[in-house]
Amino acid sequence: MVGSIVESEPVFYSNHEDIPSENWRWDPYFLPEEISSHDDQSILVDSDALDTLVRARVLADTPFIITSAYRSPTHNAAVGGAANSAHLRGIAFDISLSGHDRERLLGQCQKAGFGSFGKYSTFLHVDTRPGRRWGSWN
Repeated sequence: MVGSIVESEPVFYSNHEDIPSENWRWDPYFLPEEISSHDDQSILVDSDALDTLVRARVLADTPFIITSAYRSPTHNAAVGGAANSAHLRGIAFDISLSGHDRERLLGQCQKAGFGSFGKYSTFLHVDTRPGRRWGSWN
């Protein structure tokens, strides 16, 4: 798909390489290939979600390793993702905990504007839906 990314309107590209460079404003923090589906490199660009991710990255003041972002339906099924996964809508990111304190990262992501969180042993799931939490919250 060729066209400009409109605020709040997700734009799908069948390959992250199809995104015109002038439409990718999240560099140097994140590149399209970090956000695309691992199976076919497709990507659903949600500007609001990516803006929130960059805010979290700036607050953390240290790089993020994104282990999963947009997932194609095929990839989501292959990894056992939920049928209504936020990854399918391009509004979810799994951030590696390597080099991060989980609770500090959680606070930064909350402050940045993420609303839902899943705690895992090696990553923190964040997405822009309001008020969902799962994982070990002890």
